[in-house]
Amino acid sequence: MPLVLNKNIYPDVKLAIWFINESHEGLLNIIGNNYNEVNYHQRIQQANARHYLASRIILTQLFPDNTIVLSKNEFNKPYLNLDSHPYHISITHSFDYAAVLVAPNSFLGIDLERIDPRIGRVKRKFLNQQE
Repeated sequence: MPLVLNKNIYPDVKLAIWFINESHEGLLNIIGNNYNEVNYHQRIQQANARHYLASRIILTQLFPDNTIVLSKNEFNKPYLNLDSHPYHISITHSFDYAAVLVAPNSFLGIDLERIDPRIGRVKRKFLNQQE
């Protein structure tokens, strides 16, 4: 199973990371007909469809017994409802990984990036001296 991390960071904050080693068709088979989202059929045809599908599969695996409704607000920020209860969610992907961070009462954010030596050229833009 490509779910490489499934961790409760705090009692109500879940983090999950998926290693994407499946083909587009393989991911479609995993998610099956159990997932529905606005623009789903359009999104699964886009260039980043594997990342999109992997992040949605994470949700179905984290919450297999819940009704999942994932939408976006007017600023394109995702928001999640589980069994009609609102949750904060952050979704990220980079190369062969997708990750989801979910909490009912906490604002949160996550970002995955591949370690690349070129980052040294711009590190001063986002890191302080101690970091």
